[in-house]
Amino acid sequence: MKPLIDETLFIQKCNEELRKDAAYEEGMEFIAAPEDSYGEKITDIDWVGPENKIGVFARAKYRVRSQYAVEMILG
Repeated sequence: MKPLIDETLFIQKCNEELRKDAAYEEGMEFIAAPEDSYGEKITDIDWVGPENKIGVFARAKYRVRSQYAVEMILG
């Protein structure tokens, strides 16, 4: 069974995985939606970075989801 993490920690873990990716570029990051929300107020996850890097974001999110269960289903 995967450890359960909250939305805020999920975004933090996604950003950690993102920075480990060889295709990572400075300024790329996952963010909470709506902007500046946290904890229970997070309704989705979004990302900031070049459109052509969507696969990098998808890989990072997949790696985190393979290790953890998140309290809320995000993006």
